[in-house]
Parts: sequence; structure tokens; C-alpha cells
Amino acid sequence: INTNLLLVEPIKSAFEQLEKNYSGFKNVKFVNKAIDIESGKKNIFSVNPKYYDFYKKKYDSKDVSWLTVLASFHKKHLEYHGIKSNHIQSTEIDCINFKELIEKYDYQKLDLLVTDTEGYDDVLITNFIQNIDIRPIIILEWIHINKNKAEDLIQLLKVNNYKFFKINKDLICFQNNYF
Repeated sequence: INTNLLLVEPIKSAFEQLEKNYSGFKNVKFVNKAIDIESGKKNIFSVNPKYYDFYKKKYDSKDVSWLTVLASFHKKHLEYHGIKSNHIQSTEIDCINFKELIEKYDYQKLDLLVTDTEGYDDVLITNFIQNIDIRPIIILEWIHINKNKAEDLIQLLKVNNYKFFKINKDLICFQNNYF
């Protein structure tokens, strides 16, 4: 693949797996931070690895790899996914905003933006559209967005010349003149 990729992942273990998964690809840059509306430090919630076995038994499954990437700025989001409150850890992470990310890694010709931020996608996409002049195809996880916030995001997308359609848990957004 002769494409440039910028992969952003805040959770250290998931970041290391991401690097391993894409180790054979050229033109891939990795950023071990979270994207937020402001750069700086912030707490993120994730499943404490010492409780992974509990969920293997609970779900009668050998594969609980989804636990390694289940993280959110909102503790309640993990509880919504069935994680016990005392099994959740809080970790301070570095955050970077879209403007700084694009400038630092020279991605002014961004063609595709994909977010899966466990209920924070509307905040990030709204911030992106309001502060960045680039209009890529956007794929975002919509299922965890509050109904009113989702409606606001849809309106913002429409005003910015986007059409969209849903595929399972994702909303695919593209400019009217794309095709």
C-alpha cells in the first residue's frame, strides 16, 4: 500500500499492538496520545488488566482482546459495557488537538478521518469541522452518541456539505461533490 497513515492510540498496550500490526507497512506514523479538543493531560478510563480473567469467565470466552482497547474519557461508558466500577483504572495520558496533529505530522491533504472514541466522536468531529478547513471522508462510531448531540452533529455535517449513511455502528460521511 502506497498510502500515508497516521494512527493515534492513547492506551499503551493497544498502541504497542498497533505498532506490531502495522510494522511491515511503509509511510505509517504512530502517535501514542489521545485526540481531544485541547492538547495537554487528561485522565482516561480503561479496564485494569488484572481483571481480564474475570471477563473471560463471565463471557465464557478465551478472547477478551476487546478489553485492551475499551477506553473512554467517561468511566460510565465502561460500566455501560458491563465493566465493574472497581475493575476500571484511570490513567493520565497526553492529548493533542487536531490542528496540532495535522501541523506536526504534515497531514494537510487528509483524505479519510476515522474515529472510534467510545462516545466522544461527536465532540471530536464537531471540533474538527469547526476548526479545520480540510473536508475528508469521515467515518465515526455513532452508536454511543446521545440523540440530541447526534442530531446537532448531523446538522453540522449537512451545513458543511456532507451526505452520510449508516453501516452498523458507523456513520460514513462524505462531501456532496465527492462522487
